[in-house]
Amino acid sequence: MSIAEQILAEVEHLSVARQAEVLDFAGYLRSREAATEDDDWKRLSMNRAMRGLEDEPDLYQPERLHKGAKRSHP
Repeated sequence: MSIAEQILAEVEHLSVARQAEVLDFAGYLRSREAATEDDDWKRLSMNRAMRGLEDEPDLYQPERLHKGAKRSHP
């Protein structure tokens, strides 16, 4: 018997209110799983975007920065 079948067999013996709790919990678990997958994709995307940047020239060299430079604000 598969796990899904075992869960169904157990849930069938619960009250409707408890079945609703099980359903809510299953939805919660699915949302957590989706969030984890989304985080994995974000991490992969950022790693891909940053790949090779360590070989780029440093555009902000200390000697090129002006100390005390004031920015104008509109």
